[in-house]
Amino acid sequence: MLLKVVGGGALMVKSFKRHKIISWTSLIIGLVSVSSLFSIPIAGAADSDKVLEMVILADESTSMSLSDINSEIDAIVEMVSRRELSGDSITTRIAVAGFGSGVNAVDEKCAMRQVETSNVNEFRDCVAKIKRRSGSGVATDFASAFEYAAERFRSTNSTNPSRAVILLTDGKYDPNGNRGNGQPTSAEVEKLNNATDELRGLRAQIWPIGFGKVIEEELEALARSG
Repeated sequence: MLLKVVGGGALMVKSFKRHKIISWTSLIIGLVSVSSLFSIPIAGAADSDKVLEMVILADESTSMSLSDINSEIDAIVEMVSRRELSGDSITTRIAVAGFGSGVNAVDEKCAMRQVETSNVNEFRDCVAKIKRRSGSGVATDFASAFEYAAERFRSTNSTNPSRAVILLTDGKYDPNGNRGNGQPTSAEVEKLNNATDELRGLRAQIWPIGFGKVIEEELEALARSG
């Protein structure tokens, strides 16, 4: 297992194995911790006013193996189960979605809601609905996934929250499934740039987490864009 932290906000994972999940998720929590997300000052906010909003996006495309998908589920369950996210010192709201491509690129698994100790099992149940796609919509459309995240953030009407998009993927942006070894088209790049610009306007950080055959350069670029 090779771990690499880049850009202040990206964790790259190569040759990920499920038996490494405990040490790996511990490292995630170290990165995506309440303290690190609140490193962006919130003007006039007291500790009791702290609000953290996270949208977790899990790649369901066919470039992900079944093992990768199961590892995504394990990692998200570990993340939402952390007591730090359901304590009295912070209000945490989380939405979880799987994504692929096409008309129904994004499939919401868990609607945006506050994490509490009493509903952690409900989050676990909806996270378990993440699955590897088959048939249609099997490519990888980051732009549509980010557009979904922006919609969820806008829907909360929160005042000065800290926001993060947690992107679990192998890193290859291929919304039409025909990229091969080439580069995305100019139209695809424009759509992705517009989506990341919108998230930046909502003060949302992008934290890519790599699974499977990770394309590091592309995940690094996403981390820098957020």
